[in-house]
Amino acid sequence: MRKIACAYIGLLLAPFVVKATLVTQTQSVTLTSGQTSTLTFNKWDTTTSWGNSLASVYVSFDLRLSGASFSMYNDDPTGSAQATASILSAVSSFTYGPSLSGIGTASQIKSGLAYSDSQDFILDASTVAGAPVGHYVATGNSDTASWSSGTIDSYYSGNGYVSGSLSSYQSSGSGTFNTSLKAIFSSSIDFNGGNGYYQGNTASATYLVTITYDVVPEPSTWISASMLLFVVGGSAGRSYWLKIKSKA
Repeated sequence: MRKIACAYIGLLLAPFVVKATLVTQTQSVTLTSGQTSTLTFNKWDTTTSWGNSLASVYVSFDLRLSGASFSMYNDDPTGSAQATASILSAVSSFTYGPSLSGIGTASQIKSGLAYSDSQDFILDASTVAGAPVGHYVATGNSDTASWSSGTIDSYYSGNGYVSGSLSSYQSSGSGTFNTSLKAIFSSSIDFNGGNGYYQGNTASATYLVTITYDVVPEPSTWISASMLLFVVGGSAGRSYWLKIKSKA
């Protein structure tokens, strides 16, 4: 009987160690350089049966550049040329609906999402005899070079968690809020000396925002779970007792 009593106690205490649940929203939009794009998020509905309050809100921002790649060629047979491959992004405007207290200011987020990088190449004199001037030629020799930016993430989350009141992230019933961003981004090749030519793709950009709600279950949810576990536990206890008794 002591084992059965311990089982009851464990089942009754179980609901009181129920942890909050993480609810995550991630939205993204492909950007056009110089145009404003907007993302819409759902506020936490305080009337839901699962939980009526937020323990915390975590927010992160990401400006992702990708797809920039170039092949360069020095068309000058008389001398070398320097080519500089560059990629950059700058956030010219940023808005965000709810509180960003603890995350950072709009200026800090704009600065954190900016990116700039470059790489220099020295291209030898053209190795193609009689090649027409003004045309890209893929020789594969030292008069050519290739460059690819890969995927670049300019990530900002500050301290991550919103501080102070979380009321602007929740509503009684359905509710939404917006965040918008306008970015200028580009990728290019600049030549210094020689007759340089290139071909390839310029960068594309994506704006991503992730918001995670840490939801606290309602007390009524805990009580319901407690009653369910009590009934199940009681049934299991009676079954166990009957088996022991039948062997006596």
